[in-house]
Amino acid sequence: MVLSAGAGRRAVAANVAALATAALSLALSSAGCSAAVASVPRERLAGDAASLPDRLGVAVAGAGLASAGYLVELRLEVLDPSRAAPLFAKGAEPRLVKEAGGSALGAPAQAWPPEKPEKGKTYRLFFDNTRRQVSAGDLVTASFGAIEARGIRVE
Repeated sequence: MVLSAGAGRRAVAANVAALATAALSLALSSAGCSAAVASVPRERLAGDAASLPDRLGVAVAGAGLASAGYLVELRLEVLDPSRAAPLFAKGAEPRLVKEAGGSALGAPAQAWPPEKPEKGKTYRLFFDNTRRQVSAGDLVTASFGAIEARGIRVE
């Protein structure tokens, strides 16, 4: 079977993305990631990404395409670890949903949650985008179990 140059590059990029997420998953899971479940008042569950610092002590530090567009990276900066705990609780399964059309990117390949959120630390999540459902400029909603942050623009 002969692949065109473009198809060959896409296949290589997809394999690199898969290997990178597998390596990250192995590194994080071997670190023994776990967290305690926290209760969250209903008014803190959903809202725009801009309200996250006030609601949950976390700021969206950015979202962008990675690995030639085969991954979407979401960066979260912890401002207040005690208020951010619900995002890092067991069962807070991360998802990314494209707001126009509702295409969902499943849970990232790496282990989530990390052991304990640290103030000032930026956590990176990588979501599989091999079908290229999300493009630069799209608005997405990040959810962690029942917690949602809407209106995140992918760079």
